[in-house]
Amino acid sequence: LDDDDVLYIHLSFECDGIYHHAHHDDVMIPYWRELANALVHWSEFRARKGDRVGLILEYIVLPKKVRHILRPAIAVSKIRELGLCSVEPSHELKDFLGDIMLTNKYIRRLDLPNVRIESVEHIEPLTRAIKARLANGHHLDTLVLASCIGGGKLDILKEVSTCKIGSLFLDDNEIETECLAPITELIASNSPLTRLGLCDNNLKDADASSIADALKTNTRLDMIYLDGNELTEVGELALLKSTFDSDLNACSATNHICHVDGKESLCDVNYSLSSRRNRVSKYFTILTASSAENFYNMDILRNIPTPLMPRLLWMTRYCEWECLPYLTDNYLELSGGQRQDKHDAWDYDLNEDNRELNCMFEFVRSWTAPSLFA
Repeated sequence: LDDDDVLYIHLSFECDGIYHHAHHDDVMIPYWRELANALVHWSEFRARKGDRVGLILEYIVLPKKVRHILRPAIAVSKIRELGLCSVEPSHELKDFLGDIMLTNKYIRRLDLPNVRIESVEHIEPLTRAIKARLANGHHLDTLVLASCIGGGKLDILKEVSTCKIGSLFLDDNEIETECLAPITELIASNSPLTRLGLCDNNLKDADASSIADALKTNTRLDMIYLDGNELTEVGELALLKSTFDSDLNACSATNHICHVDGKESLCDVNYSLSSRRNRVSKYFTILTASSAENFYNMDILRNIPTPLMPRLLWMTRYCEWECLPYLTDNYLELSGGQRQDKHDAWDYDLNEDNRELNCMFEFVRSWTAPSLFA
């Protein structure tokens, strides 16, 4: 058992990076029955409260007679993660997967990399089962459809996007502009989706702009993976503007929860899982990076009511200080500025414990809030 109390059964025919499908032979039938019986026995008599099993099958041919053996066992076993990786025949797995997902209430993660889906008819039994599970209070946390989607991408993505899933990974599916709309609509709808994988597709700068627009109305997606796409600095800038802005008011309206992974220029924006920490970190970056001389831009603070100044100081403890140098660089990119010595002093030289004291000193020296100290 690992730290999550999951016992993994991993059956793979990969050897030294060489992958071969293990073809079926009737001599294996007793062993498949033994595996099925073991799953049921462990689930009924050996599993402690909260224990679950992860069943991963890789590069194996599962003919009808084997699926008939495994289906009833998987349906009742305490399986948290089910992985069918490069399992064949792909086109015959749709009803097998649909039945399992409909009857097994324990499965929280389903991995189907390299299981080819050539039409919406191939995915509908699975999506119907996922929706039926949710109606009965059994949600699916993670669905991995990497290197899966063949023809009919637009219709397949439309169907998948109708499912309420926590994490959806669509890596390496050659997704292009023509079939991205279901994904951007899913983001903009503020669905329960918290993680979205789109690595190694054919997304370009225009697609990054569409994703950036969708993020403006999303408050739940906390991670999107975009590595391995055809994005230039133009696309990265569009994504940056959806999560940060050089103007304090405009920054308030940006996305404060979604972290864009895979692009170095964006790696420290919305670094925390707390939207509050992300928001405060960006606010303080603007206050410090936009200042001409002092640590804070007092011109911005002059319009803040004096009674709020103590709270402003108190908020400094919510900053992600280790991200400030990168956020400063993001601010300077957005504003067209250049890094100065004062930026280095704030980002690198000040001790974190002394920042509040330095801020207080700046307030007193500039007399931005004289009544605060009367």
